[in-house]
Amino acid sequence: MAVDRDYRGKKIGRLLTQRCIDRALEDGREQLIIHSTKAMQTAWDMYERMGFERSKDLDFMQGRLPVFGFRMRFKK
Repeated sequence: MAVDRDYRGKKIGRLLTQRCIDRALEDGREQLIIHSTKAMQTAWDMYERMGFERSKDLDFMQGRLPVFGFRMRFKK
């Protein structure tokens, strides 16, 4: 998911992320995982403020591109 540069700063990314959280909860999921890259690092603080934790065990390389994982666990 991404927000066009012209629309950043309008809380659209937060709304999209919150919808993903809501959907995961509605579906009874135990966790929600987001992957990001350095190009999207400005969103990392938002993810953490929303309750995601950096999870290095989810990191991987996509070719030569490092991809970084974030996890939100839901209480059962």
